[in-house]
Amino acid sequence: GNGLFSNGPYSGAGVVCSDSQFRIARPLAPQGPPTARTVTRIDPRLAMGFALFRELWQYRGLLYVFVWRDITLRYKQTAAGATWAILQPLLLMIVFTVFLGFLVRIPTGNVPYPVFVYGGLVIWQLFAKALMQASISVTTNESLISQVYFPRMILPLSVILGGLVDFAFALVVLVPLMAYYGVHPSWP
Repeated sequence: GNGLFSNGPYSGAGVVCSDSQFRIARPLAPQGPPTARTVTRIDPRLAMGFALFRELWQYRGLLYVFVWRDITLRYKQTAAGATWAILQPLLLMIVFTVFLGFLVRIPTGNVPYPVFVYGGLVIWQLFAKALMQASISVTTNESLISQVYFPRMILPLSVILGGLVDFAFALVVLVPLMAYYGVHPSWP
């Protein structure tokens, strides 16, 4: 209440906001001619439920732009490009197989150790990258958030959807690896 709209063309109690996230409550000052101390209270709407999904659907074009931006930035900055998404879990699988599979001999049941490790690493890297990058996505886009309104959930969601591309590239190696070792996926 320190004069958000206290001067300029939007001063007074008749301020209207068409933003879908906020609703404008009645002014706290008594009705009458507007004064410089008129306060307008802006209350957030409920962010959960179908309203959130409807709003995300309305901004799906922006979500697509953010996902595309994250993917192009990720692959333009690496010399290996998309192969890095394949090499990283593959090299980790080799290290884990040599040290934990052959030297320590950790039991894996009937599943060959390289398939066991690679399958776990692919899912773990998706989870770890999504959690880490989604948590910092809002702070890295702070200037964008303070300038323009859009659903804030788009930023972490775009990072997670961009991580699914790396996951898909890593699965390209898992399928031939399972075929080589004769592992067939089943419910048990």
